[in-house]
Amino acid sequence: MKSTILFYCLLFLTLHSSAQWTPTNLGGSKAITTHKGKVYALTSAQGLQVSADNGDTWTIVNTDTIVHRKDHLVSCGDRLYIGTYDIFTANGNVYYSEDEGLTWLTDTVGLPDAAFQSSGKMDVHTLVSYGDGELIGTFGGIDAYYHKNISDSEWEIIPELASLDPDDYVGSEDKIIAFGSSPTIKVSTDNAHTFTDVIATGLPSYFVPTGVYWDRGDRIFLGVNAPIVNKTQFYFSDDEGVSWDSLNIAQFVGVDFTSSRQKLTAVFGLDDNVYFALYNDQSNTTADIYSSTDAGVTFSKDTTGLTVDGFSTEFVTMFLYNDQRLFSVHSNTDVHHTGLVGPVAGIVESETTPLALYPNPTSKFVNFSAPVTNVRVYSLQGSLLLFTKSQLQSLDFTNYQSGIYLIECLDQQENQQILKLIVE
Repeated sequence: MKSTILFYCLLFLTLHSSAQWTPTNLGGSKAITTHKGKVYALTSAQGLQVSADNGDTWTIVNTDTIVHRKDHLVSCGDRLYIGTYDIFTANGNVYYSEDEGLTWLTDTVGLPDAAFQSSGKMDVHTLVSYGDGELIGTFGGIDAYYHKNISDSEWEIIPELASLDPDDYVGSEDKIIAFGSSPTIKVSTDNAHTFTDVIATGLPSYFVPTGVYWDRGDRIFLGVNAPIVNKTQFYFSDDEGVSWDSLNIAQFVGVDFTSSRQKLTAVFGLDDNVYFALYNDQSNTTADIYSSTDAGVTFSKDTTGLTVDGFSTEFVTMFLYNDQRLFSVHSNTDVHHTGLVGPVAGIVESETTPLALYPNPTSKFVNFSAPVTNVRVYSLQGSLLLFTKSQLQSLDFTNYQSGIYLIECLDQQENQQILKLIVE
């Protein structure tokens, strides 16, 4: 029978950011991700760095076995991935680690061979992870679009993307959207096995996507540089890319040190907090970051604390949110972070049939009292650590750090439940 019970859930409070960016002293960097509760940053001069305290201190991760320039960094399931590029041979490779960087293996079966060296693979242009262990990427230029699940033995080509020639991807659960240079976007709802065309309304006739982010509230943010109409624009969609509206950022777009129009390089959105970044302006000081706390209705410049770069064009490559901090990755100067008060654990009352976890506490596997689906594992601070849509009745926590975790899932009646687990 059903009864009213108390259980733990995530209460997402109104977010607000602090007014100060803090440098991490990592130097110019290319990518950042979270993996198994830690933050990893791929830097230009200091290699791959990891932080177990959300960016306060960093240690180097040994990547000596990875050859070529390291450009891409993503977390996918239990694996940490790095994509590489050799500027002299146009070679590339995909590496992964299942032990947080202690050892690295290649994952290239099925990928196209390099154009100039038959012993290598094509360079990695784009690498994106989403859903339950899914990867999609662009390799070696035109028509080289591949995907796989980390459980698959090899990569699979996606011929349907050749007509789009996508520059970027964004995914959520089992859906992935590919963006090219026209209002026609391609959408897959079966983990990139098949794609359908969507004629999106509201986008310019020709553009270059320069940043895309899918907010947890189902809003997609898209940065656009439209050279034909000479505009830098910022769009959002609330219907998974079918229609788009623009945010008014024209007043903030000036010229860079070459007297060219500033280009948008990265976007981010979380609840009412929205960020976008432009190349630094003529003053050659910092990348220009603008933030909004009213869902993009108004913006203000947000550069206090950013490291000054007076020698070259500085830009933000990406943003990352983790555990009440927003990280910005800068091409030439540093990785910075600012406070962004986020999700906390609370208690709510709900009427449903309760699930149980056992053993709890655990140091290895935990069992559910009944089969569940759509399982998400969060840290107590609200960081998403795992997502799977598969039906299951146990989870392996062997590689998780000691602490408290929140498990959100659907029971057999499709009621949402969120349970507390202690890992020893």
